[in-house]
Amino acid sequence: MRCPKCEYDAVPEEARFCPNCGNELPEPKSPLPAIHVTQNVGSVQGGTVVGVQIDQFEASFERGEIIGEKNIYNITMDLGGELGEAFLDGIASRLMARQGLDGLKVDQLGSQPLPTEVSDQIQNVISAQKEAATAGVQASAETLHRLGTLAAYRRDYEEAMSYFRQAAQADPEYTPAWEAIMWLQQIRAKQDIKGRDYDAAESKLSEAREAANHTDPLDRRALTLRGYIAQTLAQIAQDRGSTAQCQEHLREAERFFDHVVRLDSQDAGAWNGLGNIQAMLEDHEAAIESYQKAIQLSPTYTAAYNDLGITYYKKMKADPDHADDWCRKTLWAWEKAFDLAQNDPGFSESDRLDIGSRVEWLKGQCDPAEEVSPSINK
Repeated sequence: MRCPKCEYDAVPEEARFCPNCGNELPEPKSPLPAIHVTQNVGSVQGGTVVGVQIDQFEASFERGEIIGEKNIYNITMDLGGELGEAFLDGIASRLMARQGLDGLKVDQLGSQPLPTEVSDQIQNVISAQKEAATAGVQASAETLHRLGTLAAYRRDYEEAMSYFRQAAQADPEYTPAWEAIMWLQQIRAKQDIKGRDYDAAESKLSEAREAANHTDPLDRRALTLRGYIAQTLAQIAQDRGSTAQCQEHLREAERFFDHVVRLDSQDAGAWNGLGNIQAMLEDHEAAIESYQKAIQLSPTYTAAYNDLGITYYKKMKADPDHADDWCRKTLWAWEKAFDLAQNDPGFSESDRLDIGSRVEWLKGQCDPAEEVSPSINK
């Protein structure tokens, strides 16, 4: 390193003062944040790649492997300067568009394993954003939300939650971030309940309820999510044997779901939630009607088929004279749920295996004499 004052050129890299003149040396510059991508080449001139462009952003790069004269791989893109934030948003936006994620909520992302190259590219973008943030490049709430959505698509829900929180902090009026926190924490709390970790579940639901306070009180989606949060709290209270608290949360959830179906009778999520409350109150006939309504409105609604199957199963146990009929209906509903769960982010692989186990067991219980595909209008 060279001293800028006396031009002594043997200054150790780690030195803070010049050993020749004693001058205080400037802070070493941090390397610019970078992102690794595969991108088409504009042209190759004398071994130098030029004309590299991602969307509308021209980008310089430090190195890359040229594959023929068509593509370059593992380019190190410069994210410094005034275009840093816009460049990051352009990359995140393009990734979402390529995967067909534009306009999708976090609960609509599917749950199939991603191809390795897609997962790796998402991780590269996330790593680049973290480098950029360390270097002072700020991202907008929308960009942070997009990165959270990409992380959720990659099934990295801890990373997704971190980005959704950052997005909400960057712009407290950005409702999509708060709704993403509500949905994801409620789903994660259900997994905690399966493992009987009720304290962890309550902690997640507490954050979900706080997020709900930042949403529009007339927004149907947010109201439905509030209903599911209250229902999950009721489930915890029920498992802990707290009847009074369970009833309190059930009444709260029922108010939200009932309000939504009054606002919009075509809201499948609210009908399914209403069915859940009716089932917990052991009004199975009403629950079946609500689940059937949800399926009519949304024929690929995994949870509605699963919950309908659970209610049919309870009817099978309570009505031995018609057990075979209820058994076949249960089997039909759970088989549908099993098929749909593979592309539903609300169902983990463990959930799908659990449904599959129930299906296989039930096949040995039902009278095979008659196949059933029950009408959801019956």
